[in-house]
Amino acid sequence: MNCTTELNPCQWHILATKKLDSVLFASVQDCEEAFIKINSLVTTNVGEQWLFEPQQITKTILRADILKDTKSLPEEGSGLLRTTYRSLLPRSPHKDTFIFQKVELLSSPEAVIVEHTPLFCPRDPELPSDFSDFDITTLAPCDCCQDKYPSFHPEVSGYRLYLSRAESVVKAYACFKSEACLDAHSSKATHILGKMLDILVKFMSNHVKGYVKRVNHDVVIPKVPYQNMYHEVKVKFHHWVAKWPEATDPAKFVFEELGIATFLHLLWEKKSSFVDLGCGNGFLTHVLSELGHTGRGIDISRRQIWEMYPKSTVLEVETIVPSSQTYAEEWLVGNHSDELTPWIPVMAALSGYDSKFMILPCCFYDFSGAKYSGVMDGKVGKYENYCLYLQEIMKQCGYVPEPEYLRIPSTKNLAWVGRKRTFERDDKVGEEAVRNQIIAMVQGVHFQPRKSDREKSKIQAEKKRH
Repeated sequence: MNCTTELNPCQWHILATKKLDSVLFASVQDCEEAFIKINSLVTTNVGEQWLFEPQQITKTILRADILKDTKSLPEEGSGLLRTTYRSLLPRSPHKDTFIFQKVELLSSPEAVIVEHTPLFCPRDPELPSDFSDFDITTLAPCDCCQDKYPSFHPEVSGYRLYLSRAESVVKAYACFKSEACLDAHSSKATHILGKMLDILVKFMSNHVKGYVKRVNHDVVIPKVPYQNMYHEVKVKFHHWVAKWPEATDPAKFVFEELGIATFLHLLWEKKSSFVDLGCGNGFLTHVLSELGHTGRGIDISRRQIWEMYPKSTVLEVETIVPSSQTYAEEWLVGNHSDELTPWIPVMAALSGYDSKFMILPCCFYDFSGAKYSGVMDGKVGKYENYCLYLQEIMKQCGYVPEPEYLRIPSTKNLAWVGRKRTFERDDKVGEEAVRNQIIAMVQGVHFQPRKSDREKSKIQAEKKRH
């Protein structure tokens, strides 16, 4: 489609209506006061969330990249308040396309309107990486009868979310170029816009209730570099889903490991050496090695899947005795490393000042290799309690704990990074103090490693004989 093409006048139709949540009216005396509150929400907090976090509206959107954002101060508070140009990126770019969009926020004594106009022009399949010389304001609205839309966007020439002073509802209007477009695309548009209204009302209700996110992602690694890198890693390794030989669900496990590998790859910034302790099937070791890092994985038992990796993926069978073990590698990795998890900060600290670690705890174990049964704080759950236990170990080992909730398909997604020390390199007093703290923590502890698969088989065979 030519960018200068002018569309025929739109035909606007109401496709969806949603009654506003009663919580929005609970603290006000009349509808007019309620409208003022809703107006305030949409033009401030909710408006920001709607513009910058469309992935909360539908999971098929990866994120919005804001290309231009202009705020206005209309006379007497009525008129155009904000114009935002953004690109909406799909979560699966090999299946879906991205789309440009202009979003206008308008307010008046009668209504609040959020108008969305999709913008199309001839372009390469990939999103341009540099918009410095790209004037998105020159793009024309799309043609809903001709252009290809991503699956998450209604096939319309524009849509409005309309909150009226006179009614306690929010309406979704869609603009169609012709009756033919209306007949062809109204069903999908009605479904998508209906979902959008549900989310908009939920956003407003959550803000009124004082909802605060329980976790914050992207503290250690920013979201955009992570998502871009994860896409590259996913494209390179997603074929493992089809040939996964393990009993675990590949649709979950493969992508979980790819997310962890992406995080570590960006965390390390440069080619690093690592040892993956309790590596299990070795997939994380394999991916990190293929990404250019030098490392090895160690586990108590050999897995059948190890035969599928190239020789460059180094995997070793060894029973680790953590109380006396140190490593020359720069990074110690504990990904669901079970009974080794609390020991990894200890082994890192004893390996030298420059030794670092990342642990992603799952099952709860203490220094003895038994299930953790320490003091529980009744204010938080078991997982949070165990993380507090690990956090204290990290501090005793002279590390500054850095938590990061990873973007992986798992409820146990809290990783802990130890890369910063609590004392300077030449601080011998601080170093000695940390060493004494470690001795005090593990003194008298008898670590009992788990039995290998071969040992378990022998025990079972003996039991059958008797």
